Amino acid sequence: MAKTTAPKPAVRTGARKKATFNLTAALHQRLKIAAAVTGREMVEIVEEALETQLGQVDKQLRKNA
Repeated sequence: MAKTTAPKPAVRTGARKKATFNLTAALHQRLKIAAAVTGREMVEIVEEALETQLGQVDKQLRKNA
């Protein structure tokens, strides 16, 4: 009999969700340049920035709890 395992939560598997939003032309240009200069994908830079910002929000929420 084959072993079955429960699927891992989406967060741990690196599952992705598509997000669509508008940026100002200037911010988009800065992001594009940053990606080119650092050799990274634009999405990597956006994810890092969001993680940083949301981490600060999480910290504030824990402080106020």
